[in-house]
Amino acid sequence: MRKKIISIAVVVLVVALLIAIRFLQLMPYPKGEFNWIEAPNQRHRAYIGIFTDMKFFSGERRIYQLKVELGLADGKRMSIFEQDVLHTDAREKVDLNHLENNVLWAPDSGYVIFHVARDDIRVDVPF
Repeated sequence: MRKKIISIAVVVLVVALLIAIRFLQLMPYPKGEFNWIEAPNQRHRAYIGIFTDMKFFSGERRIYQLKVELGLADGKRMSIFEQDVLHTDAREKVDLNHLENNVLWAPDSGYVIFHVARDDIRVDVPF
């Protein structure tokens, strides 16, 4: 009986240790970085963020976060658009140092086009 209790305790400790190791592996997630391009009117910004996330049982997944912010008169910003695109639904890898390949502002800052997803995403800017 004593050997059975000891073996159960050892199994429980090993499982607890494996779970603790996995939690330590997941602690830095989600992690990511972003960059933006100013609109030609220098008021609005289009952001692309690349985030990596890991789940406990499933593997790693990469998400592109697209965002457009309006610049307001008092220096504040207001978000008017946010969308996440899974890496598997994206066209190609996005280089955050060269966003001009993936973000195209209209000359009058009336809209922005993201070339990230399989279909281009156009966001009209109200003002």
